[in-house]
Amino acid sequence: MTHTISDWFLMAPYGEHPYGPVLQCFTREAAENMAYRFHSFLYRCLRGFSRVPIYIGHPDSERFFKRPGHKNPQVYGTVKALEAREDGLWMQVKWTPSGACLMASGRYQFFSPHWLLAFVEGNISIPKTLVSVGLTNYPNIPSCCIDNQKTQVVVPEVVIPQVALKVASDTLHLRFLTQDKLPAGKFLATVQSGKRSKEESYIAAWSRAKYRHPERYESLST
Repeated sequence: MTHTISDWFLMAPYGEHPYGPVLQCFTREAAENMAYRFHSFLYRCLRGFSRVPIYIGHPDSERFFKRPGHKNPQVYGTVKALEAREDGLWMQVKWTPSGACLMASGRYQFFSPHWLLAFVEGNISIPKTLVSVGLTNYPNIPSCCIDNQKTQVVVPEVVIPQVALKVASDTLHLRFLTQDKLPAGKFLATVQSGKRSKEESYIAAWSRAKYRHPERYESLST
């Protein structure tokens, strides 16, 4: 199966994004500076002229190292370019054959940036340098889901396991995860409930649920 691919994705929208006790202030200026560093000769030298990797979860992060959902060191794609646009920081991706299959399956619906922070005052920080990107269904920074961004995916001539329950474009994960009996389901059910009752976008409902029920958000894992 050979298709074309829209290889540009919104990685992170602008805004103030809490990360534990730290507040990440991601502005257009911060995104432009990050893109500039990404393409600079010095930064490319520091990373050995290799591209920024895309993993499942964050196996390269000390905080998540060896935790469930963050144990796989396989690279599923690389970031070729960064560009600051009106709505956030976009990245151009080159998928590996395994990554293309993963995108076709719809198993993961969000990107999670792993970046270095520069603290400006107290717990207020500005994202500075992109280290890697993780595929996840429970992003700390809610954004547009991947299925709503891609057109068609390049699928190499390999056998792709059939996915019984395809992730819908306007939902976060498989339907069974919304069951209140599961830890992740409590948070996702709250998001879905807020989306229906307030007729707001999924991102707005996610942010509201994260703010009002931090204990439920903490129960999530990639």
